[in-house]
Amino acid sequence: MEESVKLEQIVLQESYVFGVHRVGGDVVFMMDLLLDTGRTKVGQIIFPAIETDEWLSDKGEPTSLERINALAYRYFGGPDEKPDLGTINFIHHDNDHWHLSGDWGSCKLQTTSFPKVVIDDTTRPSMA
Repeated sequence: MEESVKLEQIVLQESYVFGVHRVGGDVVFMMDLLLDTGRTKVGQIIFPAIETDEWLSDKGEPTSLERINALAYRYFGGPDEKPDLGTINFIHHDNDHWHLSGDWGSCKLQTTSFPKVVIDDTTRPSMA
């Protein structure tokens, strides 16, 4: 069963990123989310209709989304474990830009839309 929650209901510093992908014009953060109710759920934070995006590595150097996924430090496990790119430290909205920063690096996403959070326990993270 799929449920939607608000971004404000996520404890970002205790939620872990499995990967970040483009799906059509959207940027999707696949995550293990800790909700403010104390429940942990697999889900996605979807930033829809991205017009422009800028990415920085965890060292602050310009990079691409593909390089973030390829080179981001995996915090736990081996090659057979699900990836863990760390957490999102903050999400900040400024006009039509969303600024995100975390262990994996940072990005600035331009969109006039607001992100949505989708929880779906039947979907497991995949790096495909």
